[in-house]
Amino acid sequence: GTYQAVIKKSETLKIYIEQGKLYMDLSNKTGRHMVMQPLSQTLFLLPDVMRVRTTAEFRRENGKVTKAIFTQEKAYEWIKIK
Repeated sequence: GTYQAVIKKSETLKIYIEQGKLYMDLSNKTGRHMVMQPLSQTLFLLPDVMRVRTTAEFRRENGKVTKAIFTQEKAYEWIKIK
């Protein structure tokens, strides 16, 4: 799906499955085809981000993913828009 940053609405990211693995692309082109390694059913590690440990946790409402919380020292909320 596509997610929009809560603090900077011009930034989006796309999360997709390719060959059975989850990947992410950032709209600002600073990160493309970054693998998301599962730590649990909802928590993922982004090992391609080297400078600081980065995780993504998906949140559900009524069984559907509605947002992702990305953590890089601080938590950043991204709302699912597509």
